[in-house]
Amino acid sequence: MVIKMIEINSNILETNLNELEKDRLIQELLIHKRELEMQTEELRRLNLEIDTIKNQYIELFNSAPIGYVTININGIIKNCNEAFKNLIGKEADEIVGTPFVNYVDSDDKNKFILNFRDYFNEKIGKKMELKIKGKHKIYNTIILTRPTIDKNSLLLTITDISDIVDRENLIRTYMSIIEAAPVSIVITDRRNRIVYVNENYTKVSGYSKEELMGKDPGVLKSGKTPKETYKELWAMLKEGKAWRGRFINKNKNGEFFIEEAFISPIFDKNGRIINFIAVKRDITEELQRAEREKREEQIRFIYNISGIIAHNLNNINMPILVVAQMLKNEPDLSKYEKELDIIIKSVEKATNLINKILNVSKNIILLKRPITIENLISLTLDRCRDIIPSNIDLVINYENLNAEKIIVDSELISYALYHIIKNSIEAMSEGGKIYIRVYKVLSEQQNSWIIFEIEDQGEGIKEEIFDRVFEPFFTTKLAINALGVGLSEVKGIVEAHEGKVEIESVPNIGTKVKVYLPLNFKDE
Repeated sequence: MVIKMIEINSNILETNLNELEKDRLIQELLIHKRELEMQTEELRRLNLEIDTIKNQYIELFNSAPIGYVTININGIIKNCNEAFKNLIGKEADEIVGTPFVNYVDSDDKNKFILNFRDYFNEKIGKKMELKIKGKHKIYNTIILTRPTIDKNSLLLTITDISDIVDRENLIRTYMSIIEAAPVSIVITDRRNRIVYVNENYTKVSGYSKEELMGKDPGVLKSGKTPKETYKELWAMLKEGKAWRGRFINKNKNGEFFIEEAFISPIFDKNGRIINFIAVKRDITEELQRAEREKREEQIRFIYNISGIIAHNLNNINMPILVVAQMLKNEPDLSKYEKELDIIIKSVEKATNLINKILNVSKNIILLKRPITIENLISLTLDRCRDIIPSNIDLVINYENLNAEKIIVDSELISYALYHIIKNSIEAMSEGGKIYIRVYKVLSEQQNSWIIFEIEDQGEGIKEEIFDRVFEPFFTTKLAINALGVGLSEVKGIVEAHEGKVEIESVPNIGTKVKVYLPLNFKDE
């Protein structure tokens, strides 16, 4: 503000001024006095405004919900507000004059010490995350730094983000659980476009997360799930209801699998559907296991029936043998007409029972599908898990055939291999090693065979019974319920696959069983 200065001529002081000039001079002085008073009032008003603004700044500074701290070039605190004092749990006189680094957690001290001096030269300021030591806990904070106008101080704006970090950690924990879950989890948007899948879903589907993002989950459709299933699904979801059901899907490699699914809409706070979440479980193996158990029960039933029938056959054949022996020594058979009738009736009964055996056996249908050698062995070992004692080791060698595929009824073949391994275990009461080898050979007839060779170090098979091991119902076991159908059953299953079984055995040395399966075996 410009203040006019009155230049008083020395002549003014002379006494010879006329009255008119004196009046004019007094008038000017009065005007300038008024101007000075107005300027003084303006200065007073401006100072009041400055004080008001300063007080408002101090009030804002102290009442701000975030911490404010001013430090000098040496990192010493020059000033701080109430929020920072509350964060630290100390009064201003305990804080001002102390190094700011005293309040930084030990994990972050080096980060602050190495960087804060450089921030004095940053015009637009910098941001860093630091853990601050409070009175009762460690706070996660974001600190914005900005040099003051004189560039001799650094203003730190400190925001407590502990709740945010805790929520992020909680979300991270939930996401870790979801990623590690043994079920598939898929989230789609309102248009049914994938926005998230967990790790298990990528394993089951064969697609990477990048390949699935933005795609419709229908990419896994196999065409085998009834259309009515999808109609029912969407009808319920549009009504805001959850749906449960099953899909027959196809993975990236073209393999079919069955999923049990729970799908539900996700709502916003206004009750509008914003997403859909599906929690799915691959139940293919579970269903196959149930089917396998059912088929095993069928096989056990068939052979149990066969054992009963065989027993009855023996009872029926007994009078045949007795009568036949009686007739053998008689030259005239006419008087034995009654006995001959007995023979005829007994033979008819035996024939009927044999026909029943054949009819029951026809119910076993081969379900032939391609399977890798590795998966076939895994299926077999899964059956054996509960019968392998701790003193027996299985030594397995695929000879680089783990990916080789063979078309068989995997349930029955694994069942046959299980029987062989079970026999080996029972022959090795002292423990030892059982060798399972799988290899491929070419016969003289130019046929390719996959051979499953199972060799034990057991007691071997005695020479006098060696030729009878494949006889139906033959057994060396003493158990009352033992039907002795093991190797006969194995032979039947293998021959049904156009294969063969060979046995080599040396008493007290061990037994080697070879199962030959044609590699070019085709499904009919």
